[in-house]
Amino acid sequence: MEHVIRDRSPNRDRELHAALGLCGRLFGPSDRRTLFAVHALAMAQFGSGDVEGAERLLHDTLDRLTPSLGKEHPSCVDLLHTLGHIALAEGGTETAARIFREVLECDIRYSGPNHPSSIEARGDLAGVLFELGQDEEAESLEIEACEGASQHLGCNHPITTTLGWNRVISLERRGRIDAANLVIAEYLSWLLTEEPSRLEPGQNTIRSLVAERLHWSTAPLC
Repeated sequence: MEHVIRDRSPNRDRELHAALGLCGRLFGPSDRRTLFAVHALAMAQFGSGDVEGAERLLHDTLDRLTPSLGKEHPSCVDLLHTLGHIALAEGGTETAARIFREVLECDIRYSGPNHPSSIEARGDLAGVLFELGQDEEAESLEIEACEGASQHLGCNHPITTTLGWNRVISLERRGRIDAANLVIAEYLSWLLTEEPSRLEPGQNTIRSLVAERLHWSTAPLC
């Protein structure tokens, strides 16, 4: 989850409540537009400090959708995923790990182990497990995620780039600098010779960080 600025905006919350009500009436509770409004309101509530309100909204929406869609449906998993990120941001690392594990299991059952959502979910769970000190399982998941992304999504895919960079950071934190440099060479070095205009914003950010680490003076930093 990106850093959330705590800024109470009651008018904004009222607008989002109204938008959610309208979408629900017009399109139904499971329509993607309604669910987008749910996510927007939940994140606005979280950003303003109303953590309980955000969690309640997400849980209530899950309770309404799960009987008809099933808990493994991507719409339900997205809501669960957001709950996991809120728990993590609030310091509930064990809760986040439990939620991310459920997200991964649901993604695999619904979409298969090599779907982008499943690969990304492995990376999310690995990151939380590292924080809990469960390094052996975390590293196994992280390696699986990186290798799966490279094989099934391609080295140029944004998910592959993000997972590769996360792997670099986790290795560096454990003092494994040589291994981190090998990951840069295998998964990220291509960024330095790519035109920035051809990259996603997140990839450009990682490109800049890689260039800084390698003192790549010919690569314009973004």
